[in-house]
Amino acid sequence: MWVKGLPFKILFFMWKVWKAKLPLDDYMKNMGYLMPSRCWCCAQPAEETLAHLFLSSVAVKKVWSYFLMNASINLEGMTMHQTIVKCWTLKVIPRLQPIIQALPVIILWELWMRRNNYKHEPIEHHGAVYTNTQVLWELPPQGWIKVNSDGASRGNLGRSSIGFALRDDEGKIRFSCGKVIHVTTNNEAEALSIMEALKYCEDKGFKQIIL
Repeated sequence: MWVKGLPFKILFFMWKVWKAKLPLDDYMKNMGYLMPSRCWCCAQPAEETLAHLFLSSVAVKKVWSYFLMNASINLEGMTMHQTIVKCWTLKVIPRLQPIIQALPVIILWELWMRRNNYKHEPIEHHGAVYTNTQVLWELPPQGWIKVNSDGASRGNLGRSSIGFALRDDEGKIRFSCGKVIHVTTNNEAEALSIMEALKYCEDKGFKQIIL
């Protein structure tokens, strides 16, 4: 897999593909981290696995077929490893051999970059742009209590719930609560969560509060 002329980072990526060591959902699942899984490259998302991402999804099959049909390589029934080995061992004229050997590495690398762009870059949906923002929770001053509260309504008038947590100046949780409330709106649920938190602080004698 160490094809001459390609950057080391791409070749090292290829080694991780071959050893099934990429941090995809199926790899994380095998490590014991259970989570929802979806392929970011499909219109009808399936579970994100190594085989799905690099061989079996509809778009990926078209990519492989486009490049391999002229080499008379049929992907039907072949695994990803068999497809790669087929490219590496295909008998062609000498001047084409380095190109054919590098082809699976380049295809897999571009598919990987495409997946990462879809998963991690901001996306546009109906004119809105969504981004990820890192938020740092800061400790309250000494002797103070910081209260984080939240309320939500499923349907915004619908089944609702509230929750809040109190932390001291060392970041330790002094109390936390979450519960279902009556059918209401998002705004009312938010307000009720604040009221519940402040009532608890009043009952416990907490005077220095950051909400």
